[in-house]
Amino acid sequence: MADKKTWYSITGVNLFHDMLTKSVPMDVTLPDGTRRQQYREDSMYHYSDDTLRVFADYLLDEFNAVEEYYSTKSQVEQNPNLAIDNYHGKIKNGKMDNMGNGGYFRYFSSIKMMGEDGNYRYMPLNQMIYAWSKFDYDNNQN
Repeated sequence: MADKKTWYSITGVNLFHDMLTKSVPMDVTLPDGTRRQQYREDSMYHYSDDTLRVFADYLLDEFNAVEEYYSTKSQVEQNPNLAIDNYHGKIKNGKMDNMGNGGYFRYFSSIKMMGEDGNYRYMPLNQMIYAWSKFDYDNNQN
């Protein structure tokens, strides 16, 4: 990198260099009883478990941030001076509306999940949060 200050600030971060692959590792027991890992072809592309773990941690961090927003929401409603523009919603009559960005996922606004029937579908996380928080606001609940 040309900017050495930037280079030094990101050293030590483990970057992943995975390629998307259709090969999936699976443990196989051989006739002599030994186990080894073999690869089979799959119809979907996959990242490695390490890469998926990093993204799962990102999702968990976002979830924790959204959870913290809602757990401190009543404190901000009681003391509007704590409100941060664009992060918290507008406060009217002691109730905060659901338009603050802090109560929503930033990067994982929807995720693709396998249902009980084995088919994949998108779960619109932010739409679900919006509907819940709008119901909460409209019904004057906390």
